[in-house]
Amino acid sequence: MALPPVFFIHDLEEMITLEKYQPVVLAIVPANYHSMFQISTPQFAAAISLLLVGVLIVTLLGLKRSYTPLIRNLVIWILIVLWLNSLTHILQALIIGNYVPGLATALCLVMPYSMIFIHKINESVKVIQKSNLVLFVAALVSSPLIIFISLQFGKMIMSLFGG
Repeated sequence: MALPPVFFIHDLEEMITLEKYQPVVLAIVPANYHSMFQISTPQFAAAISLLLVGVLIVTLLGLKRSYTPLIRNLVIWILIVLWLNSLTHILQALIIGNYVPGLATALCLVMPYSMIFIHKINESVKVIQKSNLVLFVAALVSSPLIIFISLQFGKMIMSLFGG
């Protein structure tokens, strides 16, 4: 399964371009929210490492257990989260009227991969669409929280190491 490399490539684009485009993003964000969006590349890398470990664990469990319903739902949930994250990049770019970190891979890699793979999983096991709707709502609700927690984790880890 290509999920970990897709996740990593997308986040690599964000890491490479994050600090250069951060002022563009901060220019449209109200000042009282700046601290949520101000993050260094090392802090972001630490946050992404935490998420990547989660993606790797779910992927490895899926390979070892041949997609039990729980693992299948976790994989679909991760794919939906990635798809929503890609949609966020696209909407941010439209609002700002400029490139935002992660936009290229969101459009060319993450969105197509997520949609194709969700479709393939659904076809292979005849997933009930109701469960996909539940997973979509769960991803929609949990995504901002997961992103916030992981970014705070990255900031905390790097502050322990003086970064």
